[in-house]
Amino acid sequence: MAKRTGAVAAINGDFFQIKDSGRTIGLAYQGGQLVESPAQRTDMFGFGLTVDKTPIIEVFGFSGKVTAGNGKSFSLSGINKPGYLIMSDVSSDAEAMNLYTPLWGKTSRGKLAGLSGVVEAVVKNGVVRQVLTDKAGVPIPADGYILKGHGQAAKFIKDNLPVGSKVSYTYTVEPMGSKLFAAVGGQALLVEAGQLPAYFTQNISGKHARTAAGISKDGKTLYLVAVEKQVSSDGTIVSAGMTQEELAGFLISLGVWRAVNLDGGGSTTLAARHLGDFGASLVNQPQAATQRKVPDAIGIFSIAPQGKLSGLSVSGPSMLLAGREGSFEVKGYDQYYNPYRVNSDNIVFSVNPEDGEFEGNILTPEESGTVNVTASLGSASGTAAVRVIGPEMLAELLVSPAKIKIEPGNFAQLSAKVKTTGGEYFDLKPEEVKWRVNDKLGEIADGRFTAAKDAVSGQIRASYQGLDTSVPVTVKPTWTELQIKPDSISEVTMDDWIEVQFPAGAVSDPAEVRLAYEAAFSDVPEGIVVLGAVSLTPAEGKEITLNNPWRLNWLYSEESLGHRPVILLYDTDRNEW
Repeated sequence: MAKRTGAVAAINGDFFQIKDSGRTIGLAYQGGQLVESPAQRTDMFGFGLTVDKTPIIEVFGFSGKVTAGNGKSFSLSGINKPGYLIMSDVSSDAEAMNLYTPLWGKTSRGKLAGLSGVVEAVVKNGVVRQVLTDKAGVPIPADGYILKGHGQAAKFIKDNLPVGSKVSYTYTVEPMGSKLFAAVGGQALLVEAGQLPAYFTQNISGKHARTAAGISKDGKTLYLVAVEKQVSSDGTIVSAGMTQEELAGFLISLGVWRAVNLDGGGSTTLAARHLGDFGASLVNQPQAATQRKVPDAIGIFSIAPQGKLSGLSVSGPSMLLAGREGSFEVKGYDQYYNPYRVNSDNIVFSVNPEDGEFEGNILTPEESGTVNVTASLGSASGTAAVRVIGPEMLAELLVSPAKIKIEPGNFAQLSAKVKTTGGEYFDLKPEEVKWRVNDKLGEIADGRFTAAKDAVSGQIRASYQGLDTSVPVTVKPTWTELQIKPDSISEVTMDDWIEVQFPAGAVSDPAEVRLAYEAAFSDVPEGIVVLGAVSLTPAEGKEITLNNPWRLNWLYSEESLGHRPVILLYDTDRNEW
């Protein structure tokens, strides 16, 4: 909404029917025009601005009258209202007359669920064109409106508004109805005369994201407040939200004199145009993963003319490691805080000589401390503070993965980060780290370790600005080879989990087999939970004839099993387990 209308700031407004019409419950004014009348309730406050920009927070009331051409009249309950519950918990549509203009939408509401005998009169240029009972919604005339009635209101339409007859209506909104410039509905009064009210007319319990609008005692300051509630993907509470009482207390601490509660939860959204930006952007993190579509909002607009370049807004990293480059950008603004387009090629960046040096917009700081970056363009300038972390403030170098077990010839991507004495972490680029590895273990290029072709173990050494760490590496194939001897027992183990044993005399001639983990298998019998599979095959291109059986031992932990263990053998002749 803010981007579409050019607002410099905006916050979501009224409570609304999220599952039905999507329309607000309370009133809405825009540019002095009534969009939707207040609800027929005395427990819902709203926020408004008069044509002279005086802010008011009150319970807004509505009264109206429909007058037929024969002089008879009937009370009008609302304009462009969705169905809602009035104070007696009765539907606002029951026994009521409501009016709908093109500001409602393209078509009328039509037949209503739970109510029969609903009558709609289509009015164009003050003349009744159609009278419909329990029909689907019909187009609302661009130069007219639709009257919708139930019960006695429906009877009034049938008795007094035949097709071709004239009809008119009048209404008033209190307070300040004719002088209202903009308004949104809300809920309870949160702050009254700078204090907590004696009671809330409505209270939404629990900690939630919240939205509120408040005004100062002199009426010259408007407060638009959004409270976040955020939970990370791992369940960690980032922002706890507030109860209605906590929100009221917070507003009072700001100096708010009078305030109203607006729609919260997933609706809470605050946007603002940051200094130098040409459009508004999201300020808070919505309670849900994305922004919710809301029907109305309070927008703040600047009517200041475009002025001359007055200042520069400098942005860049707030923290840098000494010796590490950081890039900075600049946006311009005029004396009225309107954005001012500047040519970045003409910006001059500078720092104190002892703090580092700039090359274009790239800063390379030299020592720890706070560095003040200055950007200048003519008489306009701006600054940004950067905290520089020197080697003496580094506590630990961390490499991931912390341990490597890899097959010959395969590769593993290495990443590194450094931890400061203050508990902060900085990701490092591969080229910033000095890597050392024995040629027999493998090689490292661009942060990627490629293992040697043979089975071997060793360490990768990494260092950065005086910090060192090591990564244990085991280069090992996923198989183990066994030489079977005719005249003695031959056995092999793999990861202390699988044991294979051939008795003496198992073969007539020396033979070689390979024991490997097996992933490509299928058709396991139903009900079997696979803990692992291995294959035992002759050396490539060879065949073995066994004189007697070989033994397989599977060393399992009883704690890992919930059922009776079995070992299955695949019969390659019959293709079954």
